[in-house]
Amino acid sequence: MSIELKTVMGQMNIAGGRWVSEAPNVLAVREPAGRPQAGLSRGDLFIVVEVRGDCERAEKDRLNRLLAETIRNTYYRSSGSVTASLRRALLAANARLLAESAHQPGENGLLGGVTAVIVRGEDVFIASVGPAVTYAITRGIVTRFPEASRWLDMADPEATGAPALGRQVGVDVQLFHVRVEPGDMLVLGDSRFAARTSLNRVEKAVAYQGVEGALTNLGKLTGGHDCTALVVEIQARAKVKAEAKVREPVPRPDAQVGGGRATALAGAGRRGPRPDDPRPGAAAQPGSPKPEPHRSLGQAVPVGHWLAALGKGLLALLMVIWTGLRTLTRRVLPGQEQEIPARRPMATGQARRIYAPKLPQRVLRTVALGILIVVALIVGLTYWRQGLARENEFNALVEQAQAAYQQALSANDATARDLLAQAETFLTQAETIKPDEPVIGQLRASIAEQQDEINRVERLYWLGQLRTYDTPGTRLRRVVVNGLDVYVLDTGADLVYRHRLDEVNDALEPDEGDPVLARRGQQIDTTVVGEMIDLTWMPVGGERQTSDLLILESGGLLEYNPSWGLAPSPIAEKDAWALPVAVGSYFGNFYILDPQIGQILRYVPGADGYTNPPQNYFPDDVEVNLAGAVDMAIDGFIYVLYADGTIRKFEGGIPVEFQITEIDKPLSHPTAIYTAPDDVAQYVYVADAGNRRVVQLNKDGRFVRQFKPRDEETVSFSALQSIFVDELTGKLYLLTDHALYIANITPL
Repeated sequence: MSIELKTVMGQMNIAGGRWVSEAPNVLAVREPAGRPQAGLSRGDLFIVVEVRGDCERAEKDRLNRLLAETIRNTYYRSSGSVTASLRRALLAANARLLAESAHQPGENGLLGGVTAVIVRGEDVFIASVGPAVTYAITRGIVTRFPEASRWLDMADPEATGAPALGRQVGVDVQLFHVRVEPGDMLVLGDSRFAARTSLNRVEKAVAYQGVEGALTNLGKLTGGHDCTALVVEIQARAKVKAEAKVREPVPRPDAQVGGGRATALAGAGRRGPRPDDPRPGAAAQPGSPKPEPHRSLGQAVPVGHWLAALGKGLLALLMVIWTGLRTLTRRVLPGQEQEIPARRPMATGQARRIYAPKLPQRVLRTVALGILIVVALIVGLTYWRQGLARENEFNALVEQAQAAYQQALSANDATARDLLAQAETFLTQAETIKPDEPVIGQLRASIAEQQDEINRVERLYWLGQLRTYDTPGTRLRRVVVNGLDVYVLDTGADLVYRHRLDEVNDALEPDEGDPVLARRGQQIDTTVVGEMIDLTWMPVGGERQTSDLLILESGGLLEYNPSWGLAPSPIAEKDAWALPVAVGSYFGNFYILDPQIGQILRYVPGADGYTNPPQNYFPDDVEVNLAGAVDMAIDGFIYVLYADGTIRKFEGGIPVEFQITEIDKPLSHPTAIYTAPDDVAQYVYVADAGNRRVVQLNKDGRFVRQFKPRDEETVSFSALQSIFVDELTGKLYLLTDHALYIANITPL
């Protein structure tokens, strides 16, 4: 007996403090029929949508249903990979919300968030935009997708600049992949649900609880406040051997699952609520028939269903005609005469029998052939007209895309971006009609090339992997390069690595011995190394006579010089730190960014190291909010990077003007910033993980260009953690959470 997987789904919909059976912003769809081959499997689809704007509740409900159905229809009509189809589906929903927003009152229009999840066997694919969240509880460990979101983390009802449906023609869809096994759980929710949950609380409420237990616990967790959540459990399903001749009843495919507590998808039946459930209508009656899945009223029916229904109807018509012809033939062929009793004469007691005249076989054959020809003509004409209509629709969409592309070639940058996004939307719609049409790929490539030119994108056509790191718990944080020496900090495993570049500067030399320079728990003289925080290269300056690598750990400061190795370095008033997140160096001075105390501490070198008490970089009369600061860079000025994409620039602790301008889209979930004094670096660089790019800026904030991998590249810039730029050699070093890469960039 082999094991397959199935999904069981339940909803938690709270409105006005009461549980309700259905929510217009939730949709669950079983794998459609007609795709039996493994390569065509599309999986089960689960959607939670949230529409915001100045409109009535009934209108929001309509828009929620409209977006959910748009995503469903676009996904299941698309071909290609699951992730590509999910992206098209969310882009189609974005286009639909933009169109609806034009007819809504108010100046701010509409915006929306969505999380869409596909479960296909052991693979789970997640697509997310805007205010929505998905928790994956795999093997008892919970992960949130997206990991960071301005909508969810900053508690900002507007989240200015954050991606969302309905804000602009193009939208950045975040895609994720998870592997699951029996017992794992998925929880999809809107922003109201996300605001009242956390990783730990969701893990305790859901892990190994089953759908019913998870719903009960989540109801308690949210305290009865209005919100929507959808819980999906992955279960094992035994495949019964064929010779047993016993099968489970299979619900009607392609069915939308509406309200209710728990519903099994992918061939499983409906699980009723607990009998003691206090909510109205929640108790299931023993022995009652399982409710048949149904389509919502007003739900769009895909063209494929109409064609299937038409084919079934024509087949039934042919069967009726064939049956009639067969009966007629039996009645008139020789030896098959049908006796018809005559009227009994009044004067006799005997009845006469007469025989109905038979029709010639040639006439019958001619009639039958004529009927078949007429039916064939009707079927052919119907298919021809439908095909012609689809062909005309496809050609119109492609022509609209081409027209928008041509207009973009002569428009200013802002208008061209909108036109190219419109062209992409038209192509996405055309692709649902003819997925493999070459003209779509050709025009899409031209659009992408023009977008790169307008947005000043430089593709990294060579992206070499220098090393991967697989130590348990690894989470890389910082890369620093000095000459041929490369230093990598792993704050997850609390390790510092030292590598050596070869003479060509495009690969690392083989390790000579242990590449680990320092590790937590290591004893150096009388010092035991603690938790790793950050590191920086400290040049000569002030009273410093040597250039060294400085490593800040929870117990103090370590100093490494290739000539005499690793040693503790004295540093004053360690208790002045709270939760440092980054360190920096300039002219011998050592800086510690500590958002917890709202200050940057500056240590000035002395004859014996950093033994003088730290100075506050910000004057007492200057209030600076460091909440959300994630990194800093120093070139004489200090640049502080925030998680929301803000960069602030300071001189002597005083804010100075720094405004990012001319960029195509705001920074999203940036993780690191790099610059150096003007004789080393002329620009500021930002690892913009949310937009999967590295951004290059002038030191006054003006946008210069952005670096992205090629589309076929497997490196995910969404995992960027640190960058280092050598402008002299044109080398860009990139650190993801588990690997180190190098790329060539063109000097300006």
